[in-house]
Amino acid sequence: MDIFVIEPELTLAIATAAAFILGWMANRLVKSVRYQREIGDLSEQLARSEQQRDSAHHVSLELAANHNRLIGEHQEVEWMVNTLKTDLRLRDARIEKLTDDHARELPAVNEDFWVVEETVQ
Repeated sequence: MDIFVIEPELTLAIATAAAFILGWMANRLVKSVRYQREIGDLSEQLARSEQQRDSAHHVSLELAANHNRLIGEHQEVEWMVNTLKTDLRLRDARIEKLTDDHARELPAVNEDFWVVEETVQ
């Protein structure tokens, strides 16, 4: 005695539903694998981008340090130039004072002196 009798149409409906569910699950599995692969690719791209960002940040820090060093060197050179200008002004003033002082003391040089001077040179 058959307690549970399955009709052929019911068997076909169950098989069709099972095939549909298996197909849906296979489709989800393929999509899942594809998404995992895309996630892996995106993770690699993110890692490369982070490495590039870190490298760019390091270069930026080096540029800032070099910029500060150059500013310091520029200020030092500017100070040296100003010091040299001051020294030159002082020397010019001394030379002018000496020239004025000696011009009063020295007799005027006549044309014969310059002719002899040019001949010697």
